[in-house]
Amino acid sequence: MHQNRECEYKLLVSAEQFHTIKAHFNPKTTVIQTNHYFDTADLALKAQHTSARIRVYADHAELTFKRKNGNANDELTFEVNDPTSAFLDPSVKAQLAQWGILSPLMPIGVLKTERSIVKCRHGDLCLDVNHYHGITDYELEYEVTGDDYTGLAEFQEILALFDLNWTKNAPAKVRRCVQAAHASGFGSSGPSIR
Repeated sequence: MHQNRECEYKLLVSAEQFHTIKAHFNPKTTVIQTNHYFDTADLALKAQHTSARIRVYADHAELTFKRKNGNANDELTFEVNDPTSAFLDPSVKAQLAQWGILSPLMPIGVLKTERSIVKCRHGDLCLDVNHYHGITDYELEYEVTGDDYTGLAEFQEILALFDLNWTKNAPAKVRRCVQAAHASGFGSSGPSIR
């Protein structure tokens, strides 16, 4: 189990803007990650400003709980050997019970990201193409590695190169995905995996 504080700034952009920015930075690698989002039938995690995600990479998977904490998120991450049984892990079950989550978790959305990362002075600029429930969007996500405000200043400098401006975060991936999943009827009869 690993705990982390995450501060990130997000901006949705057009496909044209995205490709211009990507060409400018020319990142060398792109990683594919698939996020599977979960909650109880009565959205008990959402009611606690918490999300549950199993992120699957080519060579491993991890379960992350994110809890809103001011302008950042507290993250609790568990490495998982088998994503289909992640919620059966005793430490995961204990954490859920500590939060009063006793109902089974069910899938509520799936989002696939093609992510290219540009290392910056005060954070990582993630260039994300997201695919979820028939939608594709383009996102710039700046993950702060130092001071939140210094990171924001650097993100604003990067955006200014392309005549873009950040005023507030775009909705989180989980929110965009779950709204699209709900509209498409995803998960209305999905199996429980806890």
